[in-house]
Amino acid sequence: MVRAALMLFKKATTTTTTNSIIDVTRDLHRLRSIVEAFPKRPLPVTALQQGRSTNSRPDLNGVTVYTKPIFISTLSTVLDMYKWTQIEMSEAARKLTWLVVASTFDPLLSPQYYLPLDNQVTLAVWGDTPEKKGSFSGGPVQFWEVYQPTQSLPHRAILIGHYPLPPQQSPVGVRKSTMRDSGEESANPSYPSENYAYRRINLTGLHLRCLTETWEPFTHNTREEETGEQEGGRRGGLRIGGFMGEMFNLLSITLNFTYTCKSSPDGEFGDLKGGRWSGLVGEVVEGRGDIIVTGLDSSPARSKVIDFCYPSGNNVNILVIKKPGTDPWFSFTSQLRPKAWVMVVCFVVVATLAHLMLSSYSPFLNTSRPAQSWFNVQSLCSNQGDVNVDGVAGRIFTITIITTTFLLLSFYTSVFISSLTVPVIRPPFLNLQGLLKDGTYKLGLIEGNSEVERFRTAKDPILQKVWSSLVSKDPSNLVENMEVGLEKVLKEPFAMVVEGNYFNFHYSSDCRFFPLPDTFFKYGGGMALAEGSPYHSVLNLHSFNQHTVGLVERSKIKYLRQNADCQTDANATGPINMHTLITAFLFLGVMLMVSVVVLVIEIVTHKRNRKSRGRSRGRSRDISRDISRRNMRNSRDRSRGSWKDKEVDNNWTNTELTWNNMDPIVLVNNRGEGTVP
Repeated sequence: MVRAALMLFKKATTTTTTNSIIDVTRDLHRLRSIVEAFPKRPLPVTALQQGRSTNSRPDLNGVTVYTKPIFISTLSTVLDMYKWTQIEMSEAARKLTWLVVASTFDPLLSPQYYLPLDNQVTLAVWGDTPEKKGSFSGGPVQFWEVYQPTQSLPHRAILIGHYPLPPQQSPVGVRKSTMRDSGEESANPSYPSENYAYRRINLTGLHLRCLTETWEPFTHNTREEETGEQEGGRRGGLRIGGFMGEMFNLLSITLNFTYTCKSSPDGEFGDLKGGRWSGLVGEVVEGRGDIIVTGLDSSPARSKVIDFCYPSGNNVNILVIKKPGTDPWFSFTSQLRPKAWVMVVCFVVVATLAHLMLSSYSPFLNTSRPAQSWFNVQSLCSNQGDVNVDGVAGRIFTITIITTTFLLLSFYTSVFISSLTVPVIRPPFLNLQGLLKDGTYKLGLIEGNSEVERFRTAKDPILQKVWSSLVSKDPSNLVENMEVGLEKVLKEPFAMVVEGNYFNFHYSSDCRFFPLPDTFFKYGGGMALAEGSPYHSVLNLHSFNQHTVGLVERSKIKYLRQNADCQTDANATGPINMHTLITAFLFLGVMLMVSVVVLVIEIVTHKRNRKSRGRSRGRSRDISRDISRRNMRNSRDRSRGSWKDKEVDNNWTNTELTWNNMDPIVLVNNRGEGTVP
């Protein structure tokens, strides 16, 4: 019969070849060595590739080649293994692919024989006249599967396919040639899909110990006594809400299992501390739970000790700080970045120097001083004043200044008009690198969450420096929960690493907080089971099917909270308040004070100049009066004929009055000597 089963297997898998097909009845020692060589965790069946096995791969010719052996045996040999050998048959059934030949599988339904939910045993039952369930005396071959969710639950047997033999053939007398050459078959054969998770959908009342923590919108947990009701398969404990709770309850109805949920003693999700796991992960690893139902994110360390299902959603980390206030001192200068303002100043200086050079060398422009060139450039920038534009060079200069000014004003005005009603918020930094450069903020993480592990084991130099400089030095930066961390954000310079979904659910309408735009650590979050759990393949597949048909997305929409958005409120237009325009009035007040000071300086300087000019003019009048008198006296003397040269002062015989603008009058004698009277 084993030989016939071998021929049947080759007939049923004409498109596949195998590395080895082992007849267990003849080679038990090889079976023991292979079982011991396989890893502790069974190779999972991929739920996303229906009809393909994770134990096979396509070769270069497109033919499926199995990467582990197929074991063929009779049912009596398998039962003997349970009784007399040192091989744990239940574990061997999970790790290896079996084809067991039998005329009836009734003996296997005894409580002493355990075939786990994820066993890979296919029973080929031979016969043609059904006598009772699972027993045939001859005729076509039927393929059956037998499984138990747990050893205490009854066996489940399901018919998964058949292979009709020609009437003239008998199972015992089949030869290789007749098996290959006979082409007449009574009906088309039916072979089972390689993914058993599609078929094993009745868990026969299996009870799962569920572990959960509230993490909206994934889960929202309440006590059963608070609700006063029980739904689906729950038996007291916590009632799981949120879209994951709804999908998990639907799974319990579809797959026929019950569950009881509780939270972890320390309230953490799970972190490796001193070689032991805390939180939900620790409860599963220690065997105090079967499945985790919450937005548990997959991390490298966690994946080594638990098996994750298809993610229910994506978790994204963001940085949250206290919302910065708008600075009225810079409400009219924040429209441009500092580098842009430097370029504007450089443009004004270069334009002034260009005008000064142009006025000095152009034959069509009058020579101007630096102050006048600067004033002319400002007049062009504001499109005011009367500027001479004679000459081609002057016209090119004028057009260039006006065009550049128009572009600068357009860019500035477009942002300036918006900022009059929507205050521009400038955080001190935008990402983790900016947080390091700032140096005044602390960084907070939730203790027991995966972010602690990711920062601690990061290979990125920025993340390593963040951990060593901002987190590990101060244990108080590891907070108990997000609420405690956000309180610290409001009281001190503190940046909190939060999960975006949870923050948006609870705090998107709290305008005291400011989430930075940079995101990091994007990963999937969802259910997880104990390492090597026999329920993983079935729950993973049907969880994936819930996503495929859109049930999860519809449930998400129902449980997402529509909170008021601070950004939306900030963008609402309204009357401009004094806080926005304070800079304009401050500028006006400062310039008025500067003008008054300059005016006082000008008045004082002008008075001094007037007094100095008055004294100079007084001296000039006195000298002129004396000269006039002397001239009149000399004239009278000459008219009388009593002119005498000696009577005239030898030093001032020839008098000459010279004027040099506002300088005092200088008397020069005939020897070239002069003095001021």
